[in-house]
Amino acid sequence: MSGYQIGEMEIEPMLKNIKIVNISWWTNPFSENQASTLEKHLMVAFANGMIFLYDDYQDTKPFKLITEFTELTKAEWNPTGEIIAVSGFNNDGQERKDALTFYSVNGDILKTLKIPSIITSFCWDGLGNKIAITTESLILFTLVKQKYKWTYFNDTLVYSFMTETE
Repeated sequence: MSGYQIGEMEIEPMLKNIKIVNISWWTNPFSENQASTLEKHLMVAFANGMIFLYDDYQDTKPFKLITEFTELTKAEWNPTGEIIAVSGFNNDGQERKDALTFYSVNGDILKTLKIPSIITSFCWDGLGNKIAITTESLILFTLVKQKYKWTYFNDTLVYSFMTETE
């Protein structure tokens, strides 16, 4: 295996001194060619709560998602690329309040889970139906119920969903 540099990304000047907490590509060979609202595939998440979504490393006009967190600790796409889970915390006076917030790729808040302890990490299952959240002393498992994709025509209801296979 060999490798070589194929390009560089310029980060906005206001973010040059802000820690990058997460960078990830989203690719899914089964849904890569589906049209989505945003055709963004590269995510860069900063500790100050800003997330930038890029087409690729050459994109000069990223979509900016501004979270409600004082400090962001992790951001991760679900397997279908439709939802971004973001963990972080806000300082309410002396008290730290951790949460996991789900965003659409358009930047809309879908749901916020308040976690009573410090979130150390989280991960999606293979289908994006469940998420595991680790705290200082627990592992929490959460079911993520997404809306069905459906349509109705000629007295027929057609819907789509994914299930786990054994």
